[in-house]
Amino acid sequence: MYGAVENLLKQGLIESVKSEDKRRKVYVITERGKEVLHLDFMRMQHIIEVTKSLLHV
Repeated sequence: MYGAVENLLKQGLIESVKSEDKRRKVYVITERGKEVLHLDFMRMQHIIEVTKSLLHV
């Protein structure tokens, strides 16, 4: 899991924020992260629609 978090941080998709609980690290999605998430969602929606049309669902 830590590798995934590090990758997201390096890509600028999430950022660390201060937490009242010093034992926990808190992350939030960045604007860039929201854009990438939206694009990936749209890509998956397209794949679903193409698959449905191929299966005649």
